[in-house]
Amino acid sequence: MTALAAGVLLAGWAGAAATVAQLHAAAAQGDGVVVLEMVQAGSDPNGLLGEAAQSPLMTAAMYGKTEVIRALLRSHARVDQRDASGATALLKTSYPPVKGVPLGDLSRAAGALLDGHADPNAADENGWRPVIGAAAACNRKLVAILLKAGADARKENAAGASALRYALLCKDAKISTMLQDSGAY
Repeated sequence: MTALAAGVLLAGWAGAAATVAQLHAAAAQGDGVVVLEMVQAGSDPNGLLGEAAQSPLMTAAMYGKTEVIRALLRSHARVDQRDASGATALLKTSYPPVKGVPLGDLSRAAGALLDGHADPNAADENGWRPVIGAAAACNRKLVAILLKAGADARKENAAGASALRYALLCKDAKISTMLQDSGAY
């Protein structure tokens, strides 16, 4: 969602319960104060958007919006809620990022989700797990955070590919070593 589109959606919000789209727009923009105000005014912190059935927490995660993640978790957003494909917010931080979203922002967002007790091993319907996604995105910091949180480096996705396989494709020896030190083969 572009900043302009998010701004247009937010323009109609006047302190009452926001629509699901408006809450997602605020989450994408990263305004934790506005998100918290929307939830306190009656917006559902677990409201799903579109056919993908994405929660506001997932939107904040994929844009690396740590302040919003913390606000939503304080508002009882379900940390391991799943979208239509079975992905969680933590998994959304590990996918190759939305254009322009720094890997460091995604790593911090993942840390906030893990602080909220996200499952580091939750897989989507294709067996993708956060550590596999982080390795595929060549996000060394996120791989380290996930391994420290208990991510199982030995798990494979439905295609039989492990985090180590993706790390080797990314040609980052430090990621490969971290995974091997954690039992990946």
